[in-house]
Amino acid sequence: MGRELYEVRTNVFNQGLGFDFLCVGSMGHASAIAYGIACAKRSSSVNFETANAVVCFDGDGGALMHLGQMAINGQLGKNNAGEGQKTKKLIHILINNGMHESVGGQPSVGMNIDFVRMARSVGYDYAELAEKEEIIIGRVKEIVEMVENDCMENTFFLQVNVRPGSRKDLGRPKSTPVENKEAFMKKNFSL
Repeated sequence: MGRELYEVRTNVFNQGLGFDFLCVGSMGHASAIAYGIACAKRSSSVNFETANAVVCFDGDGGALMHLGQMAINGQLGKNNAGEGQKTKKLIHILINNGMHESVGGQPSVGMNIDFVRMARSVGYDYAELAEKEEIIIGRVKEIVEMVENDCMENTFFLQVNVRPGSRKDLGRPKSTPVENKEAFMKKNFSL
């Protein structure tokens, strides 16, 4: 997913680094990093332009590696942010293809797990499944509208079931993980 996101940012939107924190080589840690970014205290040192939410694209293999993080994510903004500290909303989008595709295509048990039920059970305010294009679009619009209207919900989970496979000619980021991190921090945090 990181390779696809990088390609869209650079080739479709002509945007440089800094818009996304690419978790290259960090399989399983995407939602933990997103949680940390969402918890970053809103102050003069945090920029984030006008965004009210942090969006995390996660894979079933990575999520399975760190299921405990879902429990932590589900508690975001529920009396654990610290006095006077408001968190950003967390939108956790799980792309489930039933395999560890980016590291060799080994099967996972992702299609056998009810991630939506799990997300609800650990406290996510919104948890839904989408498998068809029109449903995916509808759910994303629903989440965006709720965030833009500053709804009471803090945590959103959307499981998107897809078929395995990616383009054979999908490129790789030309920047290093360190360059990605530094660009993200420079764009979003005053250091």
